[in-house]
This record gives sequence, C-alpha cells and structure tokens, in this order.
Amino acid sequence: MCSATPGHARCHRYSRLLIIPFVAGALLLPPARAQNARSASTQPADDADAVVLSEFVVKSEKDSGYGASNAYTATRIGIPIAKTPLNIQVVTAQLIEDQGVHDFQGMLRFTSGVNGDSLNRDAGTVNLLGSGSFNIRGFVPNVFLRNGFRRPNNLVMDNAERVEIVKGPASVFFGQAAPGGLINVITRKPLGQFAASVDYTYGDYNYNKARFDVSTPLGKTAGFRLFVSREDSDDWRDYVYSRSTVVAPTLSWRVNDRLQLNFDYEYVDKRFNFPPYTAIGNRRYMADYAAPPAAAIAKLGMTADQLQARWRTSINTWIADVTTVTGVAPFRITDYITDLSPRGLNYNPGGPDQVNSHKTQSFTVEANYRLNDAISFRYGGNYYELEKHDLQAGLAVVNADRTINLGLSNPNESDRWWIHQFDVLLKHDLSFVKSKFVVGWQFTKDRDINTPGLFDNNSAPGGAATITAHNAYTMPDIRLSQIAVTQQAATGANNATNYTRGYAASWYGEWFESGRLTTLIGARYEDDIRERLGGSPVLPDLRRHATVPTFGATFQLVDGYSLFASYSENFAPNSSRSITGPGVVDADNAHDLPVELGKGMDFGLKADWMQNRLSGSLSLYQVDRTNVPRSDYAANVSDPRNAGGLSTPTSVQYTVAGGLERTQGAELDLVYQPSRSYQLLVSGAWMWKSEVVRDPSLAPGTINYDRTFNQGRRLRNTPEWTGAVWNKYSFTGAPLKGLELGFGLRYVGEEEPRATDVTTSLKNPAFTVANALIGYKTHFDRHPLYLSLNVDNLFDRVYYEGNTMVSDPRKVYFKVRMDY
Repeated sequence: MCSATPGHARCHRYSRLLIIPFVAGALLLPPARAQNARSASTQPADDADAVVLSEFVVKSEKDSGYGASNAYTATRIGIPIAKTPLNIQVVTAQLIEDQGVHDFQGMLRFTSGVNGDSLNRDAGTVNLLGSGSFNIRGFVPNVFLRNGFRRPNNLVMDNAERVEIVKGPASVFFGQAAPGGLINVITRKPLGQFAASVDYTYGDYNYNKARFDVSTPLGKTAGFRLFVSREDSDDWRDYVYSRSTVVAPTLSWRVNDRLQLNFDYEYVDKRFNFPPYTAIGNRRYMADYAAPPAAAIAKLGMTADQLQARWRTSINTWIADVTTVTGVAPFRITDYITDLSPRGLNYNPGGPDQVNSHKTQSFTVEANYRLNDAISFRYGGNYYELEKHDLQAGLAVVNADRTINLGLSNPNESDRWWIHQFDVLLKHDLSFVKSKFVVGWQFTKDRDINTPGLFDNNSAPGGAATITAHNAYTMPDIRLSQIAVTQQAATGANNATNYTRGYAASWYGEWFESGRLTTLIGARYEDDIRERLGGSPVLPDLRRHATVPTFGATFQLVDGYSLFASYSENFAPNSSRSITGPGVVDADNAHDLPVELGKGMDFGLKADWMQNRLSGSLSLYQVDRTNVPRSDYAANVSDPRNAGGLSTPTSVQYTVAGGLERTQGAELDLVYQPSRSYQLLVSGAWMWKSEVVRDPSLAPGTINYDRTFNQGRRLRNTPEWTGAVWNKYSFTGAPLKGLELGFGLRYVGEEEPRATDVTTSLKNPAFTVANALIGYKTHFDRHPLYLSLNVDNLFDRVYYEGNTMVSDPRKVYFKVRMDY
C-alpha cells in the first residue's frame, strides 16, 4: 500500500511494477482487428450518407477506439498522421468518454510532453492565457483553437468530439503560436442518421452535470445537431462552485455534389469561484520572526519587538537585514504552509463573494466547394464575443506572523473577434509524385477593451488591515462585495484593436508509386497590427511581421513503421514594452519589443500497424524560444528616477528582448489494440534539458544573474520524467458481457512550480496517481443504456502539479447515459 503525506505522493516506486502485468497482458492477447463500440449519439453513418465531402474536414469516424488515423490541425487538410512529418497526438471521443473527462486537465493527462497544472480548468483565463496553465514541451500555449478558429476564452470540453495536439512550433498553418505547440478542439458534427443521447453525472462534493445531444437528418442532403449541457457543482474547498450552461446547435447542408455548407453556433455562460493558490511561505523567515536571532538584535541595534514590527509584512526587509548581519543574502526558500487557517487546504482566501463570470457567443459559417477532382476551395468565417466580469482576491504574500496579504482585482473585459479564412487545395499527380498544394489567407480583427477596477482598501470590513494582513483565525472571511470599487477608464495600453493578415502556402507530396516517401514544405508571412484607441497615455500604433517555414519528410521502412524528421518555426507578438512606469516621458522613446520567435526539430519513428492495431510515435526533439523579454536590472539601477525604488510616482522599468530558452527530450505515445476487447495507451517523456540558455540582462557571474534571471535554471513546471498508462478491457461473452474495466497510472517527477518568485526554490515532489473505470453496457426498453463509475485519484494522494495549488483529492463520478 502506498502512503501519502501532505505535499508528497510516494507511489511511484510501485507504479512501475503495476504497469508490467497490463503490458504483458496486451502482448499475450490473441490478435484481431481492433473495434470499439460507440454510443448511438456518436455512431457515424455509412459513407454514402455522411454529410462530409471535403478534404478540409477530418473524418473522425475513422478513429478506432483510442487510435486516430488522420488529423486536420497539422496541415489544414485531413491527411494520415503516419505520413505527416510532425508530432501529432489525438485524444479521441472514446478516450474522452472512458476517462470521464471534465476539463482540459483531464483531457491532456495521458499525452506525453504535456505538463498539467492544478489551476487548469476549462473556463476563464486561469488556464487559457498563461497564468496557472499547463505547458507543451515546457512552453505555455498561447493559441487554442475550436474547429480551427482561435478561441481566447471559455473553451469547454463538453461538446468535444476529439482533440488534436500538434507538438513543436506550428505557426505555418494557424499563425501566432507558442513554440511548444497548439491545441485544436473539434466539436461534434451532424450525422447522416437520427441519433440521440441524454446523460447525467453525479459526483463527490455535489457535482451535477446533465447533457443532451441529438442529431437528425433534414431530408437527404442536410443534417442538424443540437448539444446542450448544464452544470451545477460545488467542490471540496470553501465556497468553490461551478455553474455553466452550454448550447451548441450545428447545421450541415450538402447543397450538391460540389458544395457543402456548415453553420455552427455556441453559447457558453460560466460562473465560478476558484481559489488562487495554496498558501506558501518561507519557514526560515517565520522562524526568525517568532524568535529574532541575537546576532540580528546586536548588529542592527533593535529590540526583538522592533524587528518583528519591521519584518512582519516585508520579506524583502528581512532579506536585507539578514544580508547585513551575515554577509550572505538568503534565498527565499519557501514551503507549503497548510496550517494558515483552521480549515487548512480547504481555505479559500477569496471568500464567498469571489466570482468569475464569463459569457461567450460564437458563430461560424464554413463553405467547402469542390470545383473538380483537382481543385477545392474553403471559406471559413467566425464571430466571437466575450463579456467577462471578475471579482477576485489573489494570494499576494504570506507574512511571518502567518497573516496573508491579499491582492484584489476586478478586471472587466469586452472582446470581439472576427476571423476570415480562405484556402485553396490543388491536387496534381505525376508519374513519380502525387502532390497536394494548399494556399491560404487569414484575416483576424480583435476589438479588446479592459477596464480594471480600483479598490478602496480602507472601505473593507475591518479596515485596510483586513486586506494587507488577513488572519484566518481571528478575522471573518473577506467579503469582496462590501469593498468599494472605482471602475477605471480604458487606457491606450488596454483599449486597442488588433489586426492580423496571414498568407500561407504548403506542399505535401507522396513520392513514387509506393508512396513510401512523403514530404511537406510550407511557409507563412503574417502582419500583426495593434491600433491603440485613445486613453492615457496615448501609445503609438504598432506593426510587426514575421515569416516562418516548416519542412519535413517521412519514409516508410516496412509496412506500418516510418521514420520522420521535421524542422519548423513559430512567432508570437510580444506584449512587453521597452520602458514602462509612471515616470516614462516622450524622450525615453519607449517602444514595443520585437516578436518572440521559436524553432523546433523532431526526429523519430511512427507506427500505424495493421489498421491502427498499434499506432503512435517515438520522437527526439529540441525547441528554442528566442526574443524572450527580460527585466534590465542594470538600466533599472542606473536610472535616477528609480532612486526610491520601482514603485514610486517617478519610477520606470526597463525590459529587453534577447533571452533564449531551450528544451530537449524524448517522447513516446502508443496505442495498442490487439483485440476488440482490450485497449492500451502508454505515454512517457524524458526532458533532459529545460533551461534558460541566454539572458542578456546582466553580466554572467553576478548573484542577480544567477538567481533572479535564472541563467542555467530549469524552466518551471518541466519535470524531467513523466509517464502514464491507461488500459481498458471489455467483456464480450457471458456471463460478464457488457462489463468494462479500466485502470490507469500517471507519474510526474519533481518540478518547480510555475507561480513562484524568481528567487524561490520551492519544489513540487514527484507523485503517482491512479484512475479507474467500471462500466456496464446493457439495454432498457430496447434503448442502449450505459452505466459508468469513474474514480480520479483512486488512492487519495495529496500532490501539487504545476502550480502551488494542491490538486484534487479522490473524486468518484457516477454517470448514466441512454442512447436513442
């Protein structure tokens, strides 16, 4: 039996032993073509009836259980994954169903190279804009797609049919992206026959979610699908809840043999209260406060009471004093402080009034026109709007006397996106090469207005001390709604319209009659224009551009196994400016920093053996991120306006570009389906390098360079070793026919959490968690009925993943689904 202690999970020694019988069982089972029963709501029609006729559309009905054969995201057309020289992973509908996925954290937990985060939820900016977010190959993704269109907020998993992950730089086909990769959620589409399902899930801590899904043909040439979900759930932490409504109708119309039209609408209304972090603090700092050292009393000439008053709310003052007394500056070593309130890990410093309210609407129209066998056209248009209103209390500083400083925020955002895509597919066959050319254009307009609120701390219940030094033992929970807030006017920095214009071309070729060699070459040019819309200070408009390539090849060694290699680049507009702060004047010539760039290389082996019986990839990679913004310490110190520090009315802060971050590693993703009864998924990653390679801010060898700017330091939330295994056995014969058993283990090595101070050396310990499934398929009144019991964190481990938020304890979910 594995034992758990707070902050530690000590199961990983046994997890390696537990994997062995499952792998051995997979190899010993008799071979047969892999098949997997799917629910009636997602059962595809025969090809003759399906409303799909374009290579711009991925045919997810070709997925076999956990294995997928083609993908859209990597090339903008559906081509076989095994012949695409990029690292692509697909989370299929069957895997989503079996694992009882509720959010992005669950969806990505069995994909190699993707490091999760305890703050990762599928609503709001806590996971989609880089704060408390998972990463791919060490870099937080800044682009999330829904059916190929960028989605900056409220990207939910409720209606997902499959999820495609492209690892490495991927700007050629979809524009701006982080170097680690991007994610595309593909939603459910109308089927060629009537199908419907309704399901309800109840779980621990009053989790409630109901979903309704119906698809019906409209004559012989059109299909309509409606998906509706409603969640009303609480959680194990104080005041935590999630209330959401999703409505998503979709219409597909095959006008004739050449033209198909698709219309898609989605409405998401999500409200939630989620705590910011688990409290962390510096135990040496707290110990010195509790009993000021005699050396400090003598050296500084102060009494113990005076030092306590001096240190209570300023850890930086304590660092300066310890440096003066000992001659050595202490690192801000931190640890999890679980006893900061009587409720321990349940404590939510935001109180009962904290709320995140995000409403989005999205409308998409898509037209696919096949002129002839050689030429096809695609137009896609998307309109998206967001109204976001948040009232939050972030965890700022844990003081030496165990009180907590809270950082209040009231961001309100109104966002409007217009996206237009136009693609042309040209096919041309010669005797020695079959070619597909894709030429594309994309225009995006983003009208974004942010208006943060300014809090009057003195109006808080109990006075300003309630905010600057909240004591969970003696003070009532903070009531944010009772604190006066003044809505600020939009400034030039957060009141803008962004435009992007992208032009891309790619060529995919299958060589010789056998098609054993395939090549991919592509390039993209994109303009990024930021048009400031007044406010104060008035900032200049900005125009940036970048050109990035990609190229690669696959070569089939034998049937089912191919070598692949690729090189690709990415770009992402940099939001940092060279000089900021209240003291900036026109003579400073402050300007936006150049775009971030990245490049990546992959080399490895792909498998697609016996119709996806064994599929996946083993790859070696390197990813670089360049033009990374860094604070310019030397310039900050030398500027006389900063004589009183960086937070005075005259201060300025300098930032420079030129940092280089690099990750290197190996990744394995395999799906093995030896029979219709058994499926095995294995993933693992070894990231042997993850570090800041170059930082031009300071001269090497200085203490600030080594500690503050992280030269040679491992990037946050990048464990060296990760691994996961999931398998499911379905009984097909009496007396257990219909029974399904699933079990999985996930191991994550030691990592430094993302949300820590640059001089903090807090470590999240390694952990192993287990998930399990018990399912049963039967019939009720001739309708298919499916009952399932999913258990997350089966052994109830206490662990921290990615951030400083403790992960969820054991949770049990029971779902009942009926298909019609």
